[in-house]
Amino acid sequence: MKRVNAEETYFNSMSDTVIVLCSNENIAEEGLKHIILEPVWKKYEPDDSHVEYLTLADISEQFQGHSCLMVIAESPLEGHVYRYNNYEEKEWVEVGTTCGYA
Repeated sequence: MKRVNAEETYFNSMSDTVIVLCSNENIAEEGLKHIILEPVWKKYEPDDSHVEYLTLADISEQFQGHSCLMVIAESPLEGHVYRYNNYEEKEWVEVGTTCGYA
């Protein structure tokens, strides 16, 4: 596992697929369930292109109320798996890689 800079780790809507998962907060009552979260992409400011972007910092900010987040970010040739707030540490770490769309 390696720490990553959340502000500098970004994705673009034209080439990256981003899946955000979290576990339900009430495991004792409901059992373990994974929830898919839908992040909001941001528009590039300088131009009117349809390409949007997202950073890991944006994702952790959008889903502050959830405990541990997992992000699977894939492009055609490579992919990365990230975790946030694992073991109650408010930081992003890369926990794995994939060879493109898995």
